[in-house]
Amino acid sequence: MSWWNKTKKIWLAILGVGLLLIGISWMVFRPARPIGAAKMCTLLGCLSTIEVDVKGLSNSTSYEVEIQNLQDQNQTLTCVTGQEKPYFLEAHTCIAAGAIFVFDPDELPPEEITVTVTADGKTFSKVFHPTYKKFQPNGEDCPPVCYSSGIVMDVSQ
Repeated sequence: MSWWNKTKKIWLAILGVGLLLIGISWMVFRPARPIGAAKMCTLLGCLSTIEVDVKGLSNSTSYEVEIQNLQDQNQTLTCVTGQEKPYFLEAHTCIAAGAIFVFDPDELPPEEITVTVTADGKTFSKVFHPTYKKFQPNGEDCPPVCYSSGIVMDVSQ
């Protein structure tokens, strides 16, 4: 047997063993989700919110914020300026100068809302068409779908 034939057989053997090892490695370390299988989602939750920032209130002023057309209902909070924003938000809550209203995730937010603020015996009302940010904590194809928006209500006039 010539030198070339011996070398060729050795290299073919090394190549064969290498391909075998690559195949075994792929079988052992293949992706957890087979290609084409359904996407797995985590179970993180979120809240859909509208934050109403009330401008023009003096310190320690008691005020009432009402939001209409949130899930076809009127929601009202009585607050005092200077309250801190809670670390965890579970339901409607007051903040330093305004309020945060919560609505159901996966439900489309209202296109139009009416905000009414009553402070120092005066009532201010305005219609808003909020712009919402969409948020999906578990990924694009996984529930829940939450929305958030912030609006500013100026009561200084």
